[in-house]
Amino acid sequence: MKRIRENHKEWTRHKKELHRRRKKKRKASFVPRIVADTNIWYYLGDNEYLFGELKKQLAPTYVTLWELCHTGRLISNPLKVRNACRKMLEAQKNMIFEQPLRYLIKSCNKKKFKPNTIQEICSLLKDSSRIAKGAIIANDKKNDFHKYILDEKQGLKDIKESMDELALRCKSKIKNKGKHRKAYSLPIIIDYLNFLAKQATNGKYNLKKLPFRNYELLVCVMDLFYKKLETGSTVWKENDLNDLFILAYVRRGDKYWTKDRKWIDLIKEAGCEEYLYTT
Repeated sequence: MKRIRENHKEWTRHKKELHRRRKKKRKASFVPRIVADTNIWYYLGDNEYLFGELKKQLAPTYVTLWELCHTGRLISNPLKVRNACRKMLEAQKNMIFEQPLRYLIKSCNKKKFKPNTIQEICSLLKDSSRIAKGAIIANDKKNDFHKYILDEKQGLKDIKESMDELALRCKSKIKNKGKHRKAYSLPIIIDYLNFLAKQATNGKYNLKKLPFRNYELLVCVMDLFYKKLETGSTVWKENDLNDLFILAYVRRGDKYWTKDRKWIDLIKEAGCEEYLYTT
């Protein structure tokens, strides 16, 4: 019996040592990055010196690439979009190609989950490359392109309408807004993200193994944002889904760069100010 206890203690010490070594190895290999929103890429497109200083740290994302390829500025200000695309493609080495939800799923199902995004991302890279090289929308195609953008963004419009309806229903049931804002509801947000992951993969994958502490920026800001929607403190705007889910790319130790006052204030109020990148 004594030998069994000693063996158990030795095995426990061995496990702790393995865990310590793995943690140390992960920490040593972790390279912090800067995740920027689309407006920052417009800003960098006109600031060659600053881009050069930060190029190795910048991590372009699927969300910003998609937005640059689906913006009305391709008609109203093509040069601005062209410069932003050029900068993103120059930093392509660090690009995160997965959609936000797929990125989270892949993070905790690395050996099993293979997101089938090659065709989609190749199409985006091809379009952004053509824009970067100076392609413009011909005058006789502008109406068609405008309709194309509206069709592509219909999903965002549908989500806005459903969120408005949900917020109204929740607001009518809230008796004390102060208590509602202070209620501990992070597990609800985590369960919701897990539900979205299962729904997106027909129940094949979930986020149960995702270390949510490493993605606290998304979880904490999402929790606060939904509470503000429910209490009527804010309203859902059409592009909020992209602005919110771009935070999924920001790990603990990374920085998020935006000049949007709305999201800066939300991040600060959520207690995540250390994630904000400032120049």
